Amino acid sequence: MKPITRQEHLKRINMVIDYISSHLDEKLDLDKLSLISAISPYHFHRIMSTYLGEPIGSYIIRCRIEASSTLLKYSSHQVDEIAYKIGYDSPASFTKAFKKYFGVSPTEFRNTNNSFTMKTLIADKILPDGFKLKHKITERITKRAIYIRLIGDYKSNDYSQAWEKIWRFIKEKRLFGFNQECLGIAYNDPNITEDDKCQYDCCVTINKDIKPEGEIGVKNIEGGKYAVFKFKGCPDKVGPVYNAIFNSWLPESDYELRDAQCFEKYVKFSKTNPDKNKTEVYIPIK
Repeated sequence: MKPITRQEHLKRINMVIDYISSHLDEKLDLDKLSLISAISPYHFHRIMSTYLGEPIGSYIIRCRIEASSTLLKYSSHQVDEIAYKIGYDSPASFTKAFKKYFGVSPTEFRNTNNSFTMKTLIADKILPDGFKLKHKITERITKRAIYIRLIGDYKSNDYSQAWEKIWRFIKEKRLFGFNQECLGIAYNDPNITEDDKCQYDCCVTINKDIKPEGEIGVKNIEGGKYAVFKFKGCPDKVGPVYNAIFNSWLPESDYELRDAQCFEKYVKFSKTNPDKNKTEVYIPIK
C-alpha cells in the first residue's frame, strides 16, 4: 500500500472507531459505518478487520459488553437500563450476549465482581510507592486535541515513537500554544480485554482548528466534573492506581461515573529519571 493511501485509510479508520465509541446506544449499521469511512463496502470489512484484529461486528459487540461491565461495577443503573443504554433491543438479548462473553449473567457479575479490595492491593505491594487515595474535584472545559491511536498490550506499546510523531506534527503545522496538555486515554480494562485488543490514545491539546491527517486524528476531550488523583513514578505503573480508585475509593464515595473517558495528564515526564515523573489521573464523575 502506498504511504499516502495508508495514511488516508488510518484517518478513516479512526473516524469509524471514534463514531462507534460515542454511539454505542444506537443501531450501528455497517453500511452507515462504511459510508462514514468513505471506504467501499466491498473492502470495508477486510480493512477494519485487519486493523482491529477482529471482525467489525465482533468489535462492536465487545465494546458494548465491556462498557456494560463498567456500568454494572460502578453505577446504580438497573440491568434493563444498561441493556438499552449500550444499544441492545431487549434485556434478554443483552443477558445472552453478556453471558457468552463472561460466562455469567450481568446480575451475577455485579454481585460477585467486587472481591478485589484495597487491602489486597496493599498486601501485594503493587501500588506505586507513596501513592494515597487523596483527590480533588475539578471542573474542566472541553478541549480539542490531536492524537495517535495505539492498539496492543499497554506494557509493550511504542509510546515514545507515537509522542515523537505527534510533536513533529505540531512543529510542522505550527500548533504550539499556551497551556498545552499531554494526555493519555486507555479505553480498555486489561483485566477484561485481551492485551492485543487494548486501545490507547496519545493526545496533545491544541488551540487551533486542524483536520485529521493519516494516523493523526482530531477529537474533543470532554469537559465536566472530574476527580483527580496524583502519583509519582512511571506511567506504566498506573494500572494498580486505577484498580485502587475503582475498587476502593469509588464505591465508598458519593459519586458515580459519568459517560466520559478517564484519562491521564502527564505533568512531568523524564526518560532518564522515570521515578520522578508526575501523572494526574482524571475520573469523570457526577
